[in-house]
Amino acid sequence: MKSQAKSKILIVDDDRANLMYLDNLLSEESTLHMAKNGAQALKRADEHMPDLILLDIVMPEMNGYEVLSELKKSERTRNIPVIFISGLNTYDDEMKGLELGADDYIFKPFNDAIVRLRVRNRLNIINQMRLIFEMEIAGQSGLANMPLVFFKCRKCKREFNNFQDAKNCEMSHLQPVSVRIVQYTIRDWLYQVEVLFDDGSTKLYNAEDMSG
Repeated sequence: MKSQAKSKILIVDDDRANLMYLDNLLSEESTLHMAKNGAQALKRADEHMPDLILLDIVMPEMNGYEVLSELKKSERTRNIPVIFISGLNTYDDEMKGLELGADDYIFKPFNDAIVRLRVRNRLNIINQMRLIFEMEIAGQSGLANMPLVFFKCRKCKREFNNFQDAKNCEMSHLQPVSVRIVQYTIRDWLYQVEVLFDDGSTKLYNAEDMSG
């Protein structure tokens, strides 16, 4: 049975104790990246493309609301789900976070079971939607602005109908990659395909580009 890769979570909090707490709580099931301020969060979100971001609100220089706004402005990061983690625990605080585009809201002080369940449930939704999207992309060949999508092992050139199988095949080969041909891969977040061409150029396709 094929083992599933761990989901990636970016945790953003200026309190080291909170970072350590969440690391101990979530590291067994997920690969974690940490950021202690807003600027670092934006940089690491773009670099690691996490499946989920846990974002504190009250931080110096750039608060969580501002970080979320910047994430939504970027084509690369706008679709990364965000859960606010905050000591601001009124319904107005929660409503403001959700209105700005957060996917969920967790109050401090943390409850272990609640944090695990909300993170796990959100990741399950993400993985299910990614699988559906991947299947839809792999099955579409008649779009005017989209080339035929397939997933090819760069080493043995075998074709697959999903990215994970192609990736697993590629990793099973010992010989180095020889000639790079046109390759299509699902990037590390929802609703985007990056098409890599043999001349080294790339083009991004979002779900809304293919609607209808």
